[in-house]
Amino acid sequence: MEIEDAPNSSCKESSSLNKPEQSIIKGSIAAKNITLQSLYSIFGYLAEAIMKTVPIFLVAKYSDRDHLAALGLGNALLLVIIETFTYGFSTGLTKLVSVSYGNMNYYTVGMHLNRALVANTGFFIVQLCIIFIGCSYLHGYPNLITIFKVESEVEQLSYKYMIIMLFATFGKVQFETIRSYLAGMNIYWVHTGILCIAAVIQVIATYFLVVKLDAGLIGAAIASNIAYLLAIFIIFRYLKAKRYSMLHPNTWHRFNEDSMKFLGQYIRQGWKIAFMNTISVTSAKAILLYASWIDQKHFCAYIIITACTSILIQIPLGIGTASHNLVSLALQYNHFSKARKYTWISIMGGVACGCLCAILFYIFRELIAHLNTSETEIFKTFIALSPYVLLHQILDFTQTVQFGVLRGLGSTIFTVAGSSIFMVFIGIPLPYYFCFVLRDEDFRGALIGQFIAILIIVLVCSVKILLKMQKLRYYEKNSSRIASSSNNDSYMLLPKITI
Repeated sequence: MEIEDAPNSSCKESSSLNKPEQSIIKGSIAAKNITLQSLYSIFGYLAEAIMKTVPIFLVAKYSDRDHLAALGLGNALLLVIIETFTYGFSTGLTKLVSVSYGNMNYYTVGMHLNRALVANTGFFIVQLCIIFIGCSYLHGYPNLITIFKVESEVEQLSYKYMIIMLFATFGKVQFETIRSYLAGMNIYWVHTGILCIAAVIQVIATYFLVVKLDAGLIGAAIASNIAYLLAIFIIFRYLKAKRYSMLHPNTWHRFNEDSMKFLGQYIRQGWKIAFMNTISVTSAKAILLYASWIDQKHFCAYIIITACTSILIQIPLGIGTASHNLVSLALQYNHFSKARKYTWISIMGGVACGCLCAILFYIFRELIAHLNTSETEIFKTFIALSPYVLLHQILDFTQTVQFGVLRGLGSTIFTVAGSSIFMVFIGIPLPYYFCFVLRDEDFRGALIGQFIAILIIVLVCSVKILLKMQKLRYYEKNSSRIASSSNNDSYMLLPKITI
């Protein structure tokens, strides 16, 4: 969605809103809407975070540091090579489906899902080749694993872990595709419910394999495979049960004359976000690379820290998703005051939650460290790095909510491209300079450099949001002129809201 200065088309009157839209735009107060939407999203994100972090916590507590280092390294490479790229494409599917579903063109809806599944499967095969070729340690040449300066045993364990996790990763990719498809039809409870079931199963299976059978990261990988493959099986069964109302039967098999057209639409819609997301996440993982260059205790401690913060970050992700939905819906029906109110409430909520979580994390840092590691060196390193994590939490929460607000205001490309550019040109060299040049391999310097980089991104996003708010204030003051121009078929330089 975007706001652009262009000749205005006919504006939708508030009387044309359907019941769900009326309840969001004209019903309860903005704070209540943000809270309810956020909580609903947080449950889904939290279940997904549990599936990612519980194996790290159990391996860190009940296995040695080699298994923990290999688990963190394998997850980082899978995230960069496969997951982030495909998730970016899936984001574009929601928009394609929402337009077709709103027009009740169910054949097109089904074709979008089918071509997305086909495209993501093709991407996965290519990425699979990258893992086999780029991460193989069999030939003794430099590869994607050896750039992390870890022990040879860790390299081999991480490679085995990634090979076993390929089934779970494929399940993640297809599950995210279907989640985006259902989101285009405003169906969210299915994704959340299935993830909660899968999370419970994975926790039980991981505990049994890692703790009881002492299978280490291999057991964690097997448990993840079981959980994600079960999740994808359940959601496909749901789609099959609803096939009569959502999908055209011809969309589940063979290519036809329209198939390549839909495939092209999917790729054009998502390639920019996929590419920029990959750059941004790869840049963020540079901190993990720097930790491995110092020593293994810093590498393991930072893996545990990122696992802890990945659970907390689900709160601003939920707020950001809610603000994205509510702001975009308000703008769609020219409710500019509501859009501004949702924006400020979301940002204030993100900052407040960030401060609260940062304080709680710092107060209970020793308890968190005891729960996640039994090695003294990793424990001390975790405690030493915790004050810097406190500062990061506040900025991370603020930045995440700002990204959601900007997407709702129509600045998706600005958000993704801006964060990617800043992370590449500031987020990578600045932590390196602070860590290895100024402070002589002091990992706290890397965290300080990353903090400065995120601070710059937050400031830039704040300026962008302020400019958007000024535009919305102007549009709100001239709303009567917008309506009159629509009725008289005259054209003025006034806002045109396009989805």
